[in-house]
Amino acid sequence: MEGKHCYPTGTTCNQAGKILPIDEIAHPSAAAIIGGYVYRSSAIARLGGYYVYGDFITGNIWGLKEISAGVWQRATLLSTGRGISAFGRDGSGNLYVIDYLNGSIFKIVQG
Repeated sequence: MEGKHCYPTGTTCNQAGKILPIDEIAHPSAAAIIGGYVYRSSAIARLGGYYVYGDFITGNIWGLKEISAGVWQRATLLSTGRGISAFGRDGSGNLYVIDYLNGSIFKIVQG
C-alpha cells in the first residue's frame, strides 16, 4: 500500500487486518516521508505533543497532533530545503534533523 491506497495505483488489495495511517500527504507536496518523534521538550511550548516528521525531497517539516479523539491536525512547521534523512532526539526531548545532502545535524529551535 501507499498511504491509505492500494499500490500499484488502480489495483485492489485486501485491507483486512491492516492499520491504515491517520494522515497522508499527497504528491507533489511530499515524495519521501521520513518518520520522526513526538516533541517532548519544554523549549518550544507550542510543539508539545506534536509528532514531528519531514520529507527528504522537499525538505518540509510537519507536525501532527490529535486535537480531540480521532481528530488530527497537521501543521507545516518549516521549509528547510534540506535532504532530511532522519530525526534524532536527546534525553531532554529536543529534536534534531539530519541532512543527508551535506552530512549536517541541526537542532530544531524556536524561530
